[in-house]
Amino acid sequence: FKDYIAMPKSNNYQSLHTAVIGPSGWRIEIQIRTKEMDDVAEKGIAAHWFYKETGGSNKVKLSHNSIDFNWLKDLLESEQLLEDPLAFISLIKDTLFKVVDNVYVFSPKGDLVELPNGSTPIDFAFFVHSEVGLHCKGARVNGLQVPISFKLKTGDTVEIITSPTQKPSRDWLQMVASGKARQRIRQVLKLEEFERSLLIGRELLVKEGRKYKISFAKILKQDDFLKVAQKIGYNDIDSLLVDVGYGKILPQQIFDKLLADSTFSSMAEKLQQPSSETLSTAVSTNINRSENTEVTGVKISGMDRVVFRFARCCEPLPGDEIVGFVTRGRGVTIHKRSCEQIVDFDPHRLIDVQWDEKLKLSRSMYIRIVTNDMVGLLAKLTQCIADKGINILSAKVNQMPNRKFLHIFKINLENTAQAEDLIRKIEHVDGVLTVERGSKSR
Repeated sequence: FKDYIAMPKSNNYQSLHTAVIGPSGWRIEIQIRTKEMDDVAEKGIAAHWFYKETGGSNKVKLSHNSIDFNWLKDLLESEQLLEDPLAFISLIKDTLFKVVDNVYVFSPKGDLVELPNGSTPIDFAFFVHSEVGLHCKGARVNGLQVPISFKLKTGDTVEIITSPTQKPSRDWLQMVASGKARQRIRQVLKLEEFERSLLIGRELLVKEGRKYKISFAKILKQDDFLKVAQKIGYNDIDSLLVDVGYGKILPQQIFDKLLADSTFSSMAEKLQQPSSETLSTAVSTNINRSENTEVTGVKISGMDRVVFRFARCCEPLPGDEIVGFVTRGRGVTIHKRSCEQIVDFDPHRLIDVQWDEKLKLSRSMYIRIVTNDMVGLLAKLTQCIADKGINILSAKVNQMPNRKFLHIFKINLENTAQAEDLIRKIEHVDGVLTVERGSKSR
């Protein structure tokens, strides 16, 4: 029994609540309030959900004519934590598309909780409290222990099992349905990645310093080092260390910039360990050894001698807007800026890249064509591609339900304009239903 009349909620909500176990084990909540209190609850700032019964059924669903403000509250809370505009846009889309499609579950104390359809115990845990969500190890649903990937249904009673050693993993992003849970998980993962990169960057620079007989750990403690970092383009020392840890810039490149500064060179000379090789000799040898190697086809801002590859998820072509993602040990992966996977990436590891317009780059890509079942259609499609002077590297045809066929061609193209021109021509072939760029596996 809860008396919100004697002790109203902070949003002025007033009502008497009591919960009982009804027929067939259904949990029933009864709310008693005056007409004025009811108006405030359903139409005022305290309004949170509306119900309607369908055909005498015990099932309850959200009325399409009602307004639910819980999602808006979650958006406002998440907006305060977000730095990346693309992540906020993704959160808005996730929330708006699911605002009507919800499930209603109970806490062990009988409180009713509204969650997006497809929610798991992780979503419930984050609804209770962020710390509960971050340390969610498992759950009991209706008294039975279930994994954290379990899909909740309306009427379930959920109890969260926590552990102080449990931490979110990237797999959780595929399990949750609520924007609030997804954003909090991303925030924690990015923070962990930042701290890990900070340590890695420090270790790499300390190791590089040994080549010059310099104790970089002592350099970091010097008061004047912040001024040196600012001179070479970093607002703070952590930014310098993190860029090295992420792999955005090589330790050797950092030392080349640092040693060109007289203040740093002075500090380094004082801290240099005794050696037959002078600091100036070591620097000269190192600079001569480091030649700037051009990256064929793509210009990567602020980086040289970098291994790069094109992402298979979006298969970018010259002419597409692109962005680089610095990976661990595999160089830079080039994605289209519109790639859906970018939302889940750490923004600190995204870098500016451009196509090198001076070079003609031929790229392979997949084109996916859905057609009706017609005799000779494969030959028409092949001829259509050949008429455009485009080389076919491979072709595969799979039968789909309802007598439809999926044709997957791997072809060589020079740019986006060539791809769009080919797609327009194929769309006019009799029997073709859809044409799109894609990957082999998608």
